[in-house]
Amino acid sequence: GSLLGESSERLGPVDRRFADALYGPQANRQQAEAMVRLSIGGRTGVLCLAARDHQAFTPDQGSDLLHFLARVIERRLVSFLRDG
Repeated sequence: GSLLGESSERLGPVDRRFADALYGPQANRQQAEAMVRLSIGGRTGVLCLAARDHQAFTPDQGSDLLHFLARVIERRLVSFLRDG
């Protein structure tokens, strides 16, 4: 399986298949995660947020603010990469 598949975001329990690669030594402590796809200068990335609280990110939560944060990060990274 892939991290996000065809979806633009995912909120819910940590997917243990990817936890070590994403969260390193803290992987076992993380219980919930929020992910959103990024597009940075024509390249794809993923913003991953994790929490120890298993209810911090749930599938029934709205993702408007997560997408807003992703767009802000995209713009800042494009600007940083362009200006060096």
